[in-house]
Amino acid sequence: MEVAKATFTRTHGTAYGYEETIEVIRRKEFERLNECAYLDHAGATQYARSQVAAHASDLESHAYGNPHSRHPSSATTSERISEARHLVLKHFHVTSNQYSVVFTSGATGALKLIAESFPWRADSLFCYLHNSHTSVVGMREVALEKGARTTCIQESEIKIRDSSEPASSQELTAHALFAYPAQCNFSGKKYPLTWIDALHEHRLYTKSKGILTNGLVLLDAASFVCTSPLDLSQYQPDFVCLSFYKMFGYPTGLGALLVRNDRCNLLRKTYYGGGTVAATISSEDFHVERTNIAERLEDGTLPFLDIIALKYGFEVLDSLPGGMAAVQAHTMTLLRYVRDELGSMTHATTGRPVCVVYGETDYADESKQGPIVAFNVLDDDGKIVGFSQVERLASLRNIHVRSGCFCNTGACQEYLELTNEDLKRNIAAGHVCGDDVDIIDGKPTGCIRASFGYMSTFEDAYQLIDLLKSSFVKSETRSSSTTTGDVYLRKILIYPIKSCGAYEVNEWKIGDKGLVFDRLWMVVSESGRCLNQKQVPQMCHVRPMIDSTDACMILRCEGKPELGALRVPLHAHGDLAVAEMCTSKVCGDKINGLDCGDEAGRWLSRAVDRNCRLIRLTDRQKEDGNSEKLSFANQSQYLLVSMQSVRALASSIDESEESVARRFRPNFIIDGCLEKFTEDQATSVTISNLFFKVHSLCNRCQMICIDQMTGERNGSIFRRLVDARNGKVTFGVYLTCDGFGEDAGKVTVGERVFIC
Repeated sequence: MEVAKATFTRTHGTAYGYEETIEVIRRKEFERLNECAYLDHAGATQYARSQVAAHASDLESHAYGNPHSRHPSSATTSERISEARHLVLKHFHVTSNQYSVVFTSGATGALKLIAESFPWRADSLFCYLHNSHTSVVGMREVALEKGARTTCIQESEIKIRDSSEPASSQELTAHALFAYPAQCNFSGKKYPLTWIDALHEHRLYTKSKGILTNGLVLLDAASFVCTSPLDLSQYQPDFVCLSFYKMFGYPTGLGALLVRNDRCNLLRKTYYGGGTVAATISSEDFHVERTNIAERLEDGTLPFLDIIALKYGFEVLDSLPGGMAAVQAHTMTLLRYVRDELGSMTHATTGRPVCVVYGETDYADESKQGPIVAFNVLDDDGKIVGFSQVERLASLRNIHVRSGCFCNTGACQEYLELTNEDLKRNIAAGHVCGDDVDIIDGKPTGCIRASFGYMSTFEDAYQLIDLLKSSFVKSETRSSSTTTGDVYLRKILIYPIKSCGAYEVNEWKIGDKGLVFDRLWMVVSESGRCLNQKQVPQMCHVRPMIDSTDACMILRCEGKPELGALRVPLHAHGDLAVAEMCTSKVCGDKINGLDCGDEAGRWLSRAVDRNCRLIRLTDRQKEDGNSEKLSFANQSQYLLVSMQSVRALASSIDESEESVARRFRPNFIIDGCLEKFTEDQATSVTISNLFFKVHSLCNRCQMICIDQMTGERNGSIFRRLVDARNGKVTFGVYLTCDGFGEDAGKVTVGERVFIC
């Protein structure tokens, strides 16, 4: 790392470190970050130790009361809120004579407030940039509901007309609100602040809508102001939204809407509450609004203790040598290093690039780019490596990056070259925002984003680059894996209760949802959330078995013989048929189930040392309402692993092959004359004359670190998997077997397996 840092300092580091104080800042304020590389500052930056300590000391030293009262503690609160408004305006180089500060729940709250209070009418136009945050796009629905027109425009459509060039009447659009981000939260691209004056001067021209006359500008500055200076005395948008936890990490749930004072009278809310009105009469439709814009728009009692904390956030930023200009230079230095490293990585096997970086701006120009880089990893064939795999590996090394589309579908579409039809097909396939479905039909659904904050260091950036080089750069000739002889079914395992112990059988029936009774029950918390071994490792000690003769599932708990055996009916009849219905979610799907009763709940709670309930599946539905032919299994009906692949991993672990195999919780374990990881290339598997289609590779999670016999956690197992798989986090394949009824056939241990 020292050699890399020396090279970095020589080629990139001229603006790094705030006059060489970054190490002091990290040691004094961010010691908790020593064990991780935090690279998600565009999501939320980190708070300084002194910031939180000063706020705590303030609260311990003063009595603060509701600002709507008139006693001394109320007056103190009102004074501190006024001070906070002043500090916000001072940070952006304006005064209360120019702008007013309206506190909101965040940037989204500020945008919602504008949407609901803007004077929309039939000739109004809401115009927003395609690459806008979801919270901006959501304003469209309010505008449409109130009769306004809306339009989404691309940056390429926007032109600045020369002031001397006249506009024809056909090019005029009245009463327009134009919303755009100062910085794209997806790619870090900055959009021109000069658009603000151009629109006010009737010079902002769009190919589809002409000149936006009577136009107002809503600037989404939430991403921009985290690391860049914004001077509102030079650029004066009509409305600005921002979020304070993105600026200095604390407090969360607090943002602001800045309103130009000459625009205050435009905004009118329908709802009022708390102190937002000067007077009201309950028995008559009568009320008088406050004249002050903040008092008029801020419903109820403000989160005054959080607002008081803003002082200490601004103090931290002001203490940095060079202020926000230095923050911009420091973070952009780190971005250029990472961008250059990503662009220079190639696979030795094919010469192809290792990464595709999304963004076309000049990384040398700080007015055009912020410290965010979005990218995907490519294998040596040029195919996308799913972002969930990259994120899992990063998490294993305690590198904190974000994956997905980052609530910016427009930018995601543009950079990943996804059409509207692609997005709709992805939704139909079950993909929703925030899940780990990273590739559909060969196309990525999102990517990896790394972003820097004022306390980021070279070491943070280096860890990301080192991860990518060590895990994904191919430097050796690839070898193929093929089946070379007989393969047989070695074991059949079912898991009657999701995330509890396995039940091994020699022969078992195939049903319409998988192996009969496999994952038909699930343990949920008191709040109804699905529990698993990552949260409750003791669940592996719960050992179910199926007694078909007595039509019951018998539960025993390893290590707790005093609990005895619990018998649960296999079918929903008797008391179970009238039990309380329960709902939960598995992999985003809605689950309906029947509570198995108090006796089962008490037994399980004692077994796993946590209050919980046992529910039995009745149906599972996708978000689109379609019923899913799946039990409580995560993604597919069956999971298959091969012993050859297990042995490739077990050779580096002081543990039996059987124990390693069970860590992966397969339904089918196969063995015989085949090479390791042959199953990765399979498209179908035939067992007992039953045809199974390969659904996908199984992306593994930290659950494999739990020993299924002891419940002990060994974090090194995941690292060993990555090493054995040359950087991959997949192991085993998901199978489906469609078109069968409740009793379609059976599989038997020892029968031949054919892999195609």
